Amino acid sequence: MSLRQRFSFVVLASLATLVVAAGSAVAQIPAGFITGFEASGPTEVTYPTGYTTGSLLFQDGWTGSGNFPRVQTAEEISAELTAAGLNPANPVRSGNQALIATKADTNVETTGYFVENIFTTGITSSKVIVDYWARPLTSGLGADPAGTPAGNGKTIGERQGNTFVGIMDEARVRAAAVRFGVDTVGADPYTNVVERHIDFASASAGTAVWVKSGLLWEADQWYNFKFDLDYDTKKYDLYVNGDKVNAEPIRFYTETSVAATRFFVSKGTNQAGQIIDDVSVTEKTTAPGDFNLDGVVDGADFLVWQQDTGVGSLLDWKNNFGAGASASIAAAAVPEPASALLALGMGACLVRAARRTRAA
Repeated sequence: MSLRQRFSFVVLASLATLVVAAGSAVAQIPAGFITGFEASGPTEVTYPTGYTTGSLLFQDGWTGSGNFPRVQTAEEISAELTAAGLNPANPVRSGNQALIATKADTNVETTGYFVENIFTTGITSSKVIVDYWARPLTSGLGADPAGTPAGNGKTIGERQGNTFVGIMDEARVRAAAVRFGVDTVGADPYTNVVERHIDFASASAGTAVWVKSGLLWEADQWYNFKFDLDYDTKKYDLYVNGDKVNAEPIRFYTETSVAATRFFVSKGTNQAGQIIDDVSVTEKTTAPGDFNLDGVVDGADFLVWQQDTGVGSLLDWKNNFGAGASASIAAAAVPEPASALLALGMGACLVRAARRTRAA
């Protein structure tokens, strides 16, 4: 891409981003669950309240059993990573807080945990999108080379491979999940890891549950996961960092799951765990123009279209702008498509002006 092309893209992308920001300037109230684990304020999109640092228990509808993950600030998470000998950079995906799904404290754990968020605004559609970001963690300093979880005195545990996230119904029957899996050799199941792989859950695996996606994971990296679920067919598609993983639809984790009503996080005993941020569970829109398949036709879709005009018609995007957002958002916060196009037109004028300047 030439310098001129890069400048053009940056200008138009920035304007489209402003359109997205304008559409999320008020509290969201659609069915489902949306959060960045932020404190109360204009940057937090969870409803009805924000999060305080500390245990996740009873915050914003979260419950569960055993220990609990913690909401921490970027600075607090970085300090824990540093103490465990891990990379402290990029501790949150966005904002200033995230959920660190690791040990509750520095003590040896006697049990792991399984926690869930019970949606206060239920989803009735059979088509659902689950989207979240996660950063997998590797063993903290002090992992016992004998393979015994004697405790490493860190909040980041010794084990790896048994931490996963997914969606289930009111009866806790699971529909989909993804795991940061590992393969180990020898007597040391904690640090002697030979492969780290991303796995998805499916009934096709039988009692084994997990199927290797063919993708590997690396420490210190953020990964975006998206489940595109169909409760009519009992199948889903999995996207990792925007790319579809499966060639054929994946059978549900358990094919008797009937609805998306609980988002869950699971971590085994003394597991290193993961950091989770920017979670959304929403009804899927079928409106043309939703090029990124996030359930809303907005400025982000224009960015997708600009990078690949083959994804669909810009006229569809214009005609369906705002679809998928709640009625109150569409009326009060989402700009008219004409306004969005005007902003993008202004960007085009800036690009042309820059070209004339270069030519002069």
